[in-house]
Amino acid sequence: MTEPLAEKDKAKKDGPEWDVERADDLASVAAGLSRSPPDRDALAHARARVEGSESPELLSALVLMLVGDDRAPASEGYLRALSALEAIAEDDPALGGVLMAYLYPHASRAFRHDVCDAIELWMDSFRDSILARRLRDLPADDPDFAVRLGRWAASVERPAEEA
Repeated sequence: MTEPLAEKDKAKKDGPEWDVERADDLASVAAGLSRSPPDRDALAHARARVEGSESPELLSALVLMLVGDDRAPASEGYLRALSALEAIAEDDPALGGVLMAYLYPHASRAFRHDVCDAIELWMDSFRDSILARRLRDLPADDPDFAVRLGRWAASVERPAEEA
């Protein structure tokens, strides 16, 4: 069933200039996020997906697109992805932090402890109530990762003077 034309026109006006029906939409967002500085439309699109509680699989796929095709433990893909997410976090801690949380388990499985340690440091430095709420809401199949998300959320929620 197709949506009415008026709804399609409204979505085009209200949302960023990304064609959400195209199969390469996610790749376009990932490409925009990996630019320096990150593309504004890509940021808006990623933010809308995070705020709209998109499926974890979709956000995980977005993060893996930032890593790229080379996911070997010694590859630079994880560092490139982290670097892109750090640039995003400078301007939007909630968006950068959530995407870092999605990167963490992939980097951990690839034994990229340097990337995991950097994410831990970022989570310890964030002070953002929106990020804390989103970290608590993230699904985690792994009980250890669920504990980590809870610890990050508590840390992020702390007032700056307690840091």
